Amino acid sequence: MISPDKRSIYIYEEIKGPEKDKLLIRRLSPDDRQPGARDRQALYRYDIATGVYEPVLYGYRSVSLLDFSADGSQLLLGLYTKDWQHSPFDQTTVLRYTPATGRIDTVFTKQFEIGSVSFIPGTEDVRLWARPIASAVWAIRSPTDAWATAMSTSSSASISPRAVSRP
Repeated sequence: MISPDKRSIYIYEEIKGPEKDKLLIRRLSPDDRQPGARDRQALYRYDIATGVYEPVLYGYRSVSLLDFSADGSQLLLGLYTKDWQHSPFDQTTVLRYTPATGRIDTVFTKQFEIGSVSFIPGTEDVRLWARPIASAVWAIRSPTDAWATAMSTSSSASISPRAVSRP
């Protein structure tokens, strides 16, 4: 994907996970029986002016580019994990990334049933869409968060960076 300011190209690469031991059966998750379950999707940034090709995030979790701001100065990134202790299992952390400085701010962390997140044009706010089950999960898990309270009444809400506490 090319950024709106035409300065960078964002490319996905599949990173192979750790190999399975042939002598020992160790399941990292219930999905570990499937081929490619230990692999992850990484996001790389190619700066057209300098030719620098670098990962946007480091680590062992899959990441995706959710949205660009209108001017391309910020990106929303989704970081995906699984928590086998709580249902629903899939969790999403949304990060706000500024490519010019490399700064990453947490919008929210480890929330369930996120459909998509995008910038609201002309503001610093983001909009998220989620499955209806998410509002019930959020109301139970974090009833004091401003965005969780908004989500308890609908499956779409605006999140202001001023209203969300960052860890």
